[in-house]
Amino acid sequence: MQIGSFNPRELIDTIRWRRERLGLFLDGRATRIVKVKRAGNKYRVTAFTQLDLDLMHASSLEKQRFKLAVKQVGEGLTRVAVNAEHPSLRVRRMSFPKMPEKDILEAIRWNFREHIEGNIENYIVGYTPLEEVAEDGRSPIIAYGLSSEAIDDYTKVLKSLGLKPVSLEPAASALLTAFHVNGVLDDGRRHVCVSFGDQMTLFSVMRGNSVLFCRPLPGINHEALARLVMRNLNLETEKARKALDVWGAGASDGKPKSPEEEGMQRNLETTIGHFFSQLVIEMQRSIDAFCIMYGVDKVDAIHVCGNGVNYPGLIDHMGRNLGIETKIFNPFSATMDAQKQTDRVKQIAPFFAVAVGLAIP
Repeated sequence: MQIGSFNPRELIDTIRWRRERLGLFLDGRATRIVKVKRAGNKYRVTAFTQLDLDLMHASSLEKQRFKLAVKQVGEGLTRVAVNAEHPSLRVRRMSFPKMPEKDILEAIRWNFREHIEGNIENYIVGYTPLEEVAEDGRSPIIAYGLSSEAIDDYTKVLKSLGLKPVSLEPAASALLTAFHVNGVLDDGRRHVCVSFGDQMTLFSVMRGNSVLFCRPLPGINHEALARLVMRNLNLETEKARKALDVWGAGASDGKPKSPEEEGMQRNLETTIGHFFSQLVIEMQRSIDAFCIMYGVDKVDAIHVCGNGVNYPGLIDHMGRNLGIETKIFNPFSATMDAQKQTDRVKQIAPFFAVAVGLAIP
């Protein structure tokens, strides 16, 4: 999906709650939970945790672990905001002449017809006006839609776990909120966020109070890297993931490696090098597409969160090859007291960027 610009919240036709809720980020084989409290005009992260489970397909035992985690983090709070990265999600930039809202919604459905399978009447659609420039009397908007079946699936699973879903929104919207409350977007510059997920990596450009552009990077995610390692090193799934974990942790027992082990290490490094190169190519394509769409010549900074922060050398590789300032995004930097930000907390904080944004009403 590529989008022009949209304000956070209201992905689907749900009630906007201002009351406290938990941020619940479902990221493939990982589930992350964050609780945020408001203190005056600021937000403070008070609790967070990660579970290595796929909540949408969890076993009975995993569901019990999840319920216990929610109880510990939420302290009785059961209201949740969840990311809606469902395959049926559609987000597109459109423009229409001035017309009643009912007609705009119908026009959005009509324009979505060629991009979905099945009955368009089963899609919940909405839109956010863009404030940049009117196009020859036509008003540009960001239109979005999610199948009612997907909404029902999320609702059914969450309610079965004793939770009250109050918001579904895309990761890009939650990231915008997390960047905003941490003061990153106060300088008026164009900031890129690359959020590495287990099954999807999202590229987005933000400025001020808007996401200007976003798209998933094809073939760039942790699971795709694991599959490359499986194929190139002829390893089973779990062994490939373990090899990546060891590489990411920089672990070494200090013992001399056998010729076979050295060969596997070289193959692993070559595989990862190719993955990094493909990432840079997709990043450059995305930056070029954004610049063409908005008639600008550059973006100003790149921020990385999610799995990518554990990839040794990735931040330097991106900055060096793209020629753009690149850094890790810490969503706790302005939302958690400094004395609580231990080295361990700073290390894992980038994995909670989306969950922090979701937790803020």
